[in-house]
Amino acid sequence: MTPTRPETPVWHPRYAGVWLGFGLLRLLAWLPYRPLMAVGRGIGRLLFYLGRRRRQIVQINLQLCFPTQSAEQRTQLAHQYAASVGMGLMECLIAWWWPERRLRPWCNVVGAEHLRAALRQGRGVILFTPHMVSIELCGRLLLPHAPVMPVYRRHEHPLLEHLIRTQREAFVEAVLPRDQPRLALRMLRRNKAVWLSPDQDYAGKYHVFTSFFGIPAATNTTVSRFARLSGAPVLPCVTLRQRTGGYHLVIEPALTNFPQQPEQDSQRLQSLIEQWVRLAPEQYHWMHRRFKTQPGQAPSPYG
Repeated sequence: MTPTRPETPVWHPRYAGVWLGFGLLRLLAWLPYRPLMAVGRGIGRLLFYLGRRRRQIVQINLQLCFPTQSAEQRTQLAHQYAASVGMGLMECLIAWWWPERRLRPWCNVVGAEHLRAALRQGRGVILFTPHMVSIELCGRLLLPHAPVMPVYRRHEHPLLEHLIRTQREAFVEAVLPRDQPRLALRMLRRNKAVWLSPDQDYAGKYHVFTSFFGIPAATNTTVSRFARLSGAPVLPCVTLRQRTGGYHLVIEPALTNFPQQPEQDSQRLQSLIEQWVRLAPEQYHWMHRRFKTQPGQAPSPYG
């Protein structure tokens, strides 16, 4: 699938700032791993300090999800998350531009045999993963094991959309826009691995309310619907950054007795995400307004 170009020519002067920023990121990718992560931590902390509104969202999310922690503990977690987000940006550079020989020593993949076994069934595979900050690396680590096709939300900036999509399609077979569900289903019927991350609040026609850390959360039922329509098995997978450096990608066996009812399926998946988040809470994307939509007339906690 050929990446679409922005209507304005990519070399137009209006995009000079984007090209400059992208060029600086490309240069950073030459750094060794540990200095690169140190730069990321600094960038993350700076952006967190400057982004007042996003900082408030993080604080609200942590207060809702970890009510038994002290204010000091949640503040410490928020700062750890800020550093982790900056490291996640550097991990995008690793995913896009590091050759295999540089990447391999830092990564460990467990459970690839489950993915290969599922693909042998010939019905495609649905990979289910949460929005951890290292999510960009997930596709790169899956590359040797399956023709992965992530479903993603288009970027609003036309040149950034073109650049990011181009980089991603260098290490996945194709990227599938979220607003084209029939395309994703067609790929499943061609025995491809479609990668979904439905753990953000995009309330619409296909959503139910699930409990996430004990708080009602609007949850898209895409995984359940796709599994029912295609017959594809659902394999949970997650990439976690290790505290000593490097990454651990775990691909779990296909879910049994899935799908059932959309509400039941969605709660099962959200509970699984919650388990993963508790393993490394600083690595989950708390910047998203996960609880924006509430049942009935209940107000949003974000004001």
